Amino acid sequence: MKMKIFYLMVSFVILFSSVYALNLGDISSNLGNTISNFLNNFFGENQVNISCPGCSLSTCSCSINVCAKGTLDIYTNSECSSIPSYMLIFDNSHASWQPEAAGNYFVRAFCDDGKKSECVGITVIGEEDCRMLYWFDDEHYNECGYKKFCGAFMYESLRTFENLDACEDALNSPGSFSVSSVYCDEDGCNLHINSNPFSENLVLFFELVDENSGKIYYTSNLNIESSSIGQKKIVISQVRSCPSGTSLELLVLVYKQSDLNYRIKRVKDESFIC
Repeated sequence: MKMKIFYLMVSFVILFSSVYALNLGDISSNLGNTISNFLNNFFGENQVNISCPGCSLSTCSCSINVCAKGTLDIYTNSECSSIPSYMLIFDNSHASWQPEAAGNYFVRAFCDDGKKSECVGITVIGEEDCRMLYWFDDEHYNECGYKKFCGAFMYESLRTFENLDACEDALNSPGSFSVSSVYCDEDGCNLHINSNPFSENLVLFFELVDENSGKIYYTSNLNIESSSIGQKKIVISQVRSCPSGTSLELLVLVYKQSDLNYRIKRVKDESFIC
């Protein structure tokens, strides 16, 4: 009887040791994953960040990095606590919201994989923060536009004006490099240089690209002498076969010949269809 009990105890120890050995790899793996996740979160590699630039009444678009799907909770308190005022289900790391009132809000993202963001403050601007202005930029350079601008709307090439006369004077100012009547077909490109105040030689690079893919199909460059103005025509070179039906856009980049890091102007316009 004693021998049977002894053998039973030995068998139990062997069985326990085998199970422990089999699970040890899983335990080590899980421990390693836990440590890795902790370090990633600690150093910010998996940190969830929210960006909601330029929110105004009826339109607010937020991007959530690292997190593809989940909910975006919107609060009126800075702790993002209690019941949210709005709850948005988002996909593809993007959420759209239509604020009903201007003011300060606070948002927190809860990801489907368990991660969450910090409580982030955003500002929704009201109609009183919007203005109707005349404007032009490097993509709209033939005439002055007129539209509503809200909040922090400025970007690199944008110029805005309170009245049409000031806008048109700046658009045609002899103190700036300006072009008009830009046109391209398969034979070449034409443009008119309205003003050129630079007392040194310039180079214009022409690139005809598919905006969707970014592929360049035609290219060329034009060297112009100091202060040169008037009608210009260049021949373009095809760098790859352009599939039929591809809509091309023209980019003209203007630089000083002596310093190709000094970009004077960027012009964007529609071109032709292959």
